[in-house]
This record gives sequence, structure tokens and C-alpha cells, in this order.
Amino acid sequence: MTRGSGSAATRRRSWRPSSCNSSTRGGSTWSVEHYLPGRVRGNGNDGSRVKIRDLLQHTSGLTDYVAAGGTKPEDIKPGQLRMAESGEPQRHYTPDELLKIAMSLPPGPAAKDLAVYSNTNYILLGMLIEKVTGHPAPEEITSRIIDRLGLKDTYFPKSGETDIRGPHARGYHRIGEKQVDVTDGDVSWAYTAGAMVATGADLNTFFTALLYGDLVSKDRLAEMKRTVPLNKNPKDGYGLGLVRVHNSCGKEIWGHGGGIPGFMTAGGVDPKGRAVALTFNHVPMSEKSNEAVMRAIDAAVCGD
Repeated sequence: MTRGSGSAATRRRSWRPSSCNSSTRGGSTWSVEHYLPGRVRGNGNDGSRVKIRDLLQHTSGLTDYVAAGGTKPEDIKPGQLRMAESGEPQRHYTPDELLKIAMSLPPGPAAKDLAVYSNTNYILLGMLIEKVTGHPAPEEITSRIIDRLGLKDTYFPKSGETDIRGPHARGYHRIGEKQVDVTDGDVSWAYTAGAMVATGADLNTFFTALLYGDLVSKDRLAEMKRTVPLNKNPKDGYGLGLVRVHNSCGKEIWGHGGGIPGFMTAGGVDPKGRAVALTFNHVPMSEKSNEAVMRAIDAAVCGD
């Protein structure tokens, strides 16, 4: 068991709230202002111009509340969180605090034909889940996905929980010239953008169930597969919380990877039901190491 990913298995950690709800064309075309009045406002941010689909597909233009790993100091925006830059424990954050940081920053251009990844979108989706259902997002994720699929090694950490339950890998992150163990810590700063914990096996179970129609209807799954290029890797196609993963063998692979300091996941499922999940206990921070990871992913999905 590990932490963190961008979609479904390690301390981010795994599941994306977008993958299982709110993905019909009707609901997804409503504005954020309709569901969360007054929450996306200020410094040029306007929730009436942002559709639910924009949150799911990262076409909202909303600025990320956390600086991406490896961001140059001159490119970090005022107020953005900078994670794992010291060995000091992270404090606890509420979703409201995370959204407040994002709303203190002006939005970027909202191009509907390019996904620009921003964790702010998924914090808002967590708030949307709570507004629509009347229940905390972790409870809805647990009842609708984790319990339903029997994902026994997947969970959303309780408030203030810092240790990973059960046997797990240790995660490391370079801070200065040292590799620091960052396995344990408060990851409330990721919330519904990536605070979950899971295993590679559970990841495979989740994506297989999703892509074979066990969680959403055919129409909703088709909507999830309507993609635009992803800014981080234009060869990948980003749908509604679902990525068509580019590979050298031309296979149709769908999944969603990601990471937080110390852990990273990647992989996907092909039309024949072959599922691959790779977990790493260090997020690559250089172009060379990132290319090595991408080669490993490609070998896994294209192998016989």
C-alpha cells in the first residue's frame, strides 16, 4: 500500500470524484455558480463562466492553489502552497482554505480545447458532491465506490490522520541535497484532489469496473471519454477525470495517474480487460527521470 497519485491508488492516492458522478451532459453543463453560489468569485474568477464539465476536464482556467512540483521559484504565484520543501510537518487545511488561496489568484486563460491541470477543480468537485448529496465527500466516495467494489485497501483518511494503515511502502522526496522520508503526514491539502490511499490491485479493480460499465452508464462513460489534449502531455487525451494514455504500441488505454510528494501512480486498462498499475515511491523531478518513468509505463501497457 502506498500514498498519493492522481487517480486511483496510493497516497493519491487514487479515486477521482469526477469519475463516478456528475458526468451526464445535462448536469455537467450547469455552472459552478448554480451549485456553489458565491464560491468562485474575486480577482477575475467568475463561477457563472465555469461549467461543471470544465472542472472535470480542467478547462476552467482556475489557478491551482498549490505549485506543481519542480516549479521554478520565479513562476510560483503569491500565496500558492509549496509542498515538501522542508522536513517540517504540514499543517491541516480545510477545503475552504484551499479554495480561498485559489480565489486570491487571477485565473488563467480558459481554453476549452486544452486541459490545464489544476487541483482547484477537484477541490470544487468535492464541495459540489457535498452540496448535492448533503453528505461529506469522503462518505459518498466510500459508499458509492469503495464499499460497492469491495476495495478493502482503499480509504479516505480521517481528519488529522497522518499514518498509512497496514503494510506499505516508504515514500521519499528530495529536499535540498537529501532524500527525505515523507511517507507520513497530513495530506488534507490534497483533499478530493488526491488525499486517498489505495493499492495497485484496488486501482486495477476500480478502473476495470469503471470502463466495463459497473459504475456509470454507457452514455456517461462516453461523455467521460470525450477528450482534449493535456497540457502536461499533449499526446494524452483528458476526458472527464479519465485519461486516454498515449503509448508506443497504439493501444486504447484508459486510466489516470498522478502523485504527491513521495508517491506516484500510473497505468490503465485496455479493451481486453488487461489492467496495469505502476506505483513509485519517489516523484520524478527532472526531465531525465520523468522520461525513465514514462518508458516503464509504456513497457507495462505494451508488454505481451
